[in-house]
Amino acid sequence: MKKIVIISLLAVVVIGGLFFFLREPASEPNETENETIGSTKTAEGKVTNVNLDAVAFDGPAVVVIQTKGNERVRIAVPSMGIRLCEAYESIASPFDIEVGDYVFVRGEVSEENEVVPCISSEHYLRAESIVQDETLGYSFTYRKGPNGYIVVDTTESSSNTFVSGITLFDRAEYQELMNSTEPREGPPAIQVRVYKNTSTSVSPKAWVQNNTRESNYPLIVGTVEETTLDGKEAVRYTADGLYPNETYVVVEGQYVYVFSVMYPEVNSTIHLDFKALIETVSFTPSKG
Repeated sequence: MKKIVIISLLAVVVIGGLFFFLREPASEPNETENETIGSTKTAEGKVTNVNLDAVAFDGPAVVVIQTKGNERVRIAVPSMGIRLCEAYESIASPFDIEVGDYVFVRGEVSEENEVVPCISSEHYLRAESIVQDETLGYSFTYRKGPNGYIVVDTTESSSNTFVSGITLFDRAEYQELMNSTEPREGPPAIQVRVYKNTSTSVSPKAWVQNNTRESNYPLIVGTVEETTLDGKEAVRYTADGLYPNETYVVVEGQYVYVFSVMYPEVNSTIHLDFKALIETVSFTPSKG
């Protein structure tokens, strides 16, 4: 009798567990509900996962994002035949996308309930990334793809007040520069430089005038304009050199922040990207 009872209990547990397993959805709770296959979906959100494993077998790269509405969206980027996509020029490379980036996508819903940007010229996959330096107390957002920028640390400077710096190069131009075997000038770039503030009362304009080498003051064209950046007192000016350049300077606490861009033409892509970057600059109390 005991054996029969034990067997019966085991059967109930197994059948109950199987019933529960079959009823449990295969996807995570926040995953996008099934949508009409072939419909167009637009979404944006932070990247939570990038899986490139299937690319080696001509399968898609899968980028997973979490939207502000807590929706989980899977994006499938074709690998084989990607150059034949109508949206090819508007699709960021999944190899350049990392967890934590912010992505905007528009594409067709597939049978696998994934968003596939490809068949329409109106499709896209755009990626942005945030540079955040908590030690120096600043952050900004820049365009990562398609045809976006690569961030390179700047460690050399002739200034004894130089603290840190980064340079944003067009990714393709930077790769071309690295592959070049002949001495050459670097391409236009966006720069962020941070200097030690040696005065407790200097204004941004006075700093520009007193630090001519760091500010390119002798090459300034026109006037130094007073403005604000993230609510902080700032100055803006243009200068001439190998390329025309535009610069913003902010003095905040123990640091001086210099944001600048070299550009071939006023309405060039890099100049417009710099203006967009400037709009995202934010300052927080530094931990340095």
